[in-house]
Amino acid sequence: MQFRLRTLLILIVPIAVGLAWWRDRSQLSSHLVLREEQIRVLQRDLAWERQKGVPVFTGFRFKTANEMIEHINTCATDDDFQREAWGNFGNSDVVDGAVGQLVDVLSSPNEAQRYFTVFLVGEIGRKKRPLDFDPVPALIELLDDPSLRVRANTYSAIGKFGTLANSALPRLREIMRRDQSHDAFLATLAIKEVDPSEEIGARLRELFFSKEQGVRGNVALSIPDYLPAKEAKDFLAAEYERAPDKVVRECIAEAMNKIKD
Repeated sequence: MQFRLRTLLILIVPIAVGLAWWRDRSQLSSHLVLREEQIRVLQRDLAWERQKGVPVFTGFRFKTANEMIEHINTCATDDDFQREAWGNFGNSDVVDGAVGQLVDVLSSPNEAQRYFTVFLVGEIGRKKRPLDFDPVPALIELLDDPSLRVRANTYSAIGKFGTLANSALPRLREIMRRDQSHDAFLATLAIKEVDPSEEIGARLRELFFSKEQGVRGNVALSIPDYLPAKEAKDFLAAEYERAPDKVVRECIAEAMNKIKD
């Protein structure tokens, strides 16, 4: 019996040592690949920054809200809107009188008009100050828009209003919890903007395993912003090994670059 046990141990120990060596080597290899990917992504981002150069901001040409709304109503395509310089809208004198009229445009049958108008409403929300006309109820209705890009702009716009958009929280929480879609992810981020006390880290970890295209990469990029640094680093490093495709791995590498050790 002792001979058999000794023989068994002689056989098992080298196998266990070999398995441990293989596991450590595999992990080290994965970590090295991740580090190389991080460097490549960082170099790419730096190249993009150099190409963009210094942005140039021009003045806002519309003098009244009526003039601006009249122009918006003549725009039918993305190109029509992009020909105009909207960058200084939020700081213009047009803002105060524009809210109610912009909300009217949100019900337009034209998708491009809804898409860009909800962006402008969000720019108003950046100032985080009460308005004579509350646009949040109209934004809540727009969360059911058939266009994903309109809905995406709507989540962003609601978030920019911060605590002024508290009335949107029940609807946002309902969307956040219902599935693992892109809408659920965007609703989760909007909730954090409206209610900074809300903990969304655990929900982001769940959403990372979404099967909807594009959600995993976007969640990975957000995780360092909402999880403690070590927790985010450990989670992302582990998931890099299991990432289903190159795009997700690249997003994980970019997210890892955001984490400060």
